[in-house]
Amino acid sequence: MRYAPPALMPTEDESAMSFLSVIRSIGEDSQLILVVLPTNRKNTYDDVKRHLCCTEGVPSQCVLAKTLFKRNMSISSKIMIQIACKVGAEPWVLNTDALVRGERHMQFSDIQHLFTQSLLSFFPF
Repeated sequence: MRYAPPALMPTEDESAMSFLSVIRSIGEDSQLILVVLPTNRKNTYDDVKRHLCCTEGVPSQCVLAKTLFKRNMSISSKIMIQIACKVGAEPWVLNTDALVRGERHMQFSDIQHLFTQSLLSFFPF
């Protein structure tokens, strides 16, 4: 699959309305929208994600600006894996031939924490 070069679209300010205004001006042919949020205001994130998912139907990834400025390869890799999954890639593949032959193997996964207080955790398989 080929992707068009990215277009940088700055907002006027940090409000949710500014982000939504820019998103509406992009058009319907977007393959993915990466939103760099300046702050971790939950209402801005919620409004942007709700609009992109429910109204536009475009895959999206939101990232805090401070996360990008850390220049941490582990964080960058995780963001790229999330983006790849949203556009149809498979991040991990299980070799079922090994299961049929009875070979032993170990599976490693991340434990994800929901909510900012980490009240609920789940273990994906």
